[in-house]
Amino acid sequence: SRVHPDDLHLVDESFENTVRQKATFIPEMRIIFPDGTFKWFQTNIVPIFQDNKLVALHGINLDITERNQAERDLQKSEEKFSSIMENSADAIFVTNQQGKYVYTNKAVSVLLGYTEDEMKSKTIIDLSPPGKVGEYLEFFKKILSEGKGFTEVELLKKDGNFISTDLNTVLLPDGMVYGSCRDITDRKKAETDLAESLQFNSQIINSIQEGIIVYDCNLKYKVWNPFMEELSGIPASQVLGKYPTELFPFLEDAGVIENLKKALNGEVKDAVDFPFHIPNSEKSGWTSDKNMPIRNINGETIGVIGTVYDITERKRAEQIIKESERILLQLNADKDRFIS
Repeated sequence: SRVHPDDLHLVDESFENTVRQKATFIPEMRIIFPDGTFKWFQTNIVPIFQDNKLVALHGINLDITERNQAERDLQKSEEKFSSIMENSADAIFVTNQQGKYVYTNKAVSVLLGYTEDEMKSKTIIDLSPPGKVGEYLEFFKKILSEGKGFTEVELLKKDGNFISTDLNTVLLPDGMVYGSCRDITDRKKAETDLAESLQFNSQIINSIQEGIIVYDCNLKYKVWNPFMEELSGIPASQVLGKYPTELFPFLEDAGVIENLKKALNGEVKDAVDFPFHIPNSEKSGWTSDKNMPIRNINGETIGVIGTVYDITERKRAEQIIKESERILLQLNADKDRFIS
């Protein structure tokens, strides 16, 4: 066996230092074996002196190949982990149990505008909205007791504005708190816009002077607007979730159920005019009912929307006209008989 050529200088340096400083040295070097392989050894060199002269060297070689490999693997793992942390699109941070930031990656600086050193001078309280400090501290305590947590938080940016983020946290084995967060400003705006749109649509549906009915894919009622409540005398609370004929059996004979089924299959049929009488509310009259399929963004039918018009007055007017025409015809017939 021989010392690896790249480590020969360690032998010379160790011998020189041992003699000059009269101290034990522990160099690490590679030893090559006859089959060409090598192992790492740690050599403990102890000089023996008599009358200030070196008379012997005692040495112990310890095979540290596996330990060195483990250390290299650990270093590679740490470097890989550090690279992932630094290049992550998510803002990643680590705090101690007092909530003080001890590590933040580049994405934190991009998200909030603070440098890494500035972040290390701050705590979670420093970045919390004044009105939510208590709430955020309770969440932090929950992480320490339960080991993890997920929530949405607002964080103070360097420019003085707050940014909405979702926060995922876990308690590390060493007691530190790891967290990652992502900007959800666009998502929150989309949610707000959707809520406002739904509110706007709801106001339209509730104020429009015609019946709006929405059925799900099983043709059960999902929307029964105020106009329908007034027309039928039955509140939405008693209608939603029910199948039409459970409450209004006459819809079968009127052809409404058939039209609903066709609309659910994507067909659009003409409106159906029919008389109605509802015993529970004593409401009666005439309505015109037209149904259209509701499709999702993929073009799939997911329900039916129906519009209902109260045509009672129109039907009464038509009846009066018909009766007037009948009377006029009768008078003309009587006049002709009288003249003849």
